[in-house]
Amino acid sequence: MGAQEAKYHGVPVLAVPIAFDQHRNAARMVRQKVAISLSWNTVTADQIVDTLNILVNDTSYSERLRHTSAVLQDQKESPADRAVWWVEYVIRHGGAPHLQYPGQRLHFLQYICADVLLFFAVCTYFVNRLAKCILIYS
Repeated sequence: MGAQEAKYHGVPVLAVPIAFDQHRNAARMVRQKVAISLSWNTVTADQIVDTLNILVNDTSYSERLRHTSAVLQDQKESPADRAVWWVEYVIRHGGAPHLQYPGQRLHFLQYICADVLLFFAVCTYFVNRLAKCILIYS
């Protein structure tokens, strides 16, 4: 969520991606010219200081983010008002069962589609046996 929050508040980013989606998010923000990315394996304290100085002193990063921030903040209602409305909605409609995920009422075997898995397992078994027979008798 850090990348989205930085864009929302219009703050340039010094990205040091380590795992998961951080590499993709850092690369996207570098392409958008709103961040500078450093490699975790080779980063030094001097690089961090120099990069932070660039981000603070070069106003082009914050100017690019100004428009993005304005777009993200321009909403018809505040997130707090939206959350209050949804909580009240659920209370008004007795827990709003029509919005609940129907899969939660399924038996575990139905949820994992055991019948479909069994069908594919049986088909795989018979195709494998057929292939062995063809190879043996040809």
